[in-house]
Amino acid sequence: MPSLPRIILLSCFLTRAMAVDNHRNGILLPRQTSSASEDGLIDPVTQPYCEYSSCWHWGSPPPELCELVDGPCANDTDASDNMAEKHPDGRGPKCGMKQYRRECYCNLKAGLSCAWWCNWKLWWETEDWFAKVCPESPATKPVDFSGLPSCARHCLDDALFQYGCLTQTSNCFCSRGDIFDCHKKCGDEEEWQQIANWLQQVCPITPSEAKQALKSGRFSLETVTGPEEPTVTETKLPRLD
Repeated sequence: MPSLPRIILLSCFLTRAMAVDNHRNGILLPRQTSSASEDGLIDPVTQPYCEYSSCWHWGSPPPELCELVDGPCANDTDASDNMAEKHPDGRGPKCGMKQYRRECYCNLKAGLSCAWWCNWKLWWETEDWFAKVCPESPATKPVDFSGLPSCARHCLDDALFQYGCLTQTSNCFCSRGDIFDCHKKCGDEEEWQQIANWLQQVCPITPSEAKQALKSGRFSLETVTGPEEPTVTETKLPRLD
C-alpha cells in the first residue's frame, strides 16, 4: 500500500494532471493565455518568471537550445526584453526578441533544464507552461522505465517521484541528473550496460557520460545554468525524508 506522503504527493500530481489535460484540450484557465504564436514559434519569455532561471533574460536573447529566430517583437520597443526600465513594474508585454521553432523546441528531451535552479513551485509551473505550449511533446509524458533492468526499475521509479519529480518527465529527471544509487542494486555488467543505454535514450547525454553516471551515480547536462548559484531556500530539496 502506498505510504501517506506518497498519497499526498499523488493527489498534488492528479490536480496538476487535470490542468494539463485542460491545456491539451485547448481549455485555458482564467488569466491564462496561449504562449505559442500562430506561426509555429515558442516564446520563452512567456515562461513563469524565476530569478534563477536562465531560460530567458531581459534585454538579450534566450540560450541557443534551438536555432533562434526573430519573433513578432524582435525589434519592437514594446517587447518585454526592451521594457525593463520603461514599464512601471519592470516588465513589459510577454513578447521576446528571439524565439524557438516549435518542431525543435518541443522535441527537446530537457529543454527546461535552464529553469532547474528555480524552486519546486516555479518548476512545476514551468512544467505546466511547457505542457501547454508543447502538448504533444514526448517530454510531457512520464519517462518509460520498462527499458531498465528489473533490479533498478522500481527503485528509480519510486526515488524520482519521492524526490519531487511528480510528473516523472525527462525534463525533471535529466535536469536533476541523479540515478539515486539504483544502479547499485544491479550486479552484472549486462545490467549496467542496459542502464547506460536507457540513460542515453531518455536524456541528451553521450555514451561516455552515461558510463560515468554509473560510476558516480550522477550526470550533468551541457546546458546554460542559472545566473548565480541559488540560496539554500531556493535549491531543490527532496520532498520527503
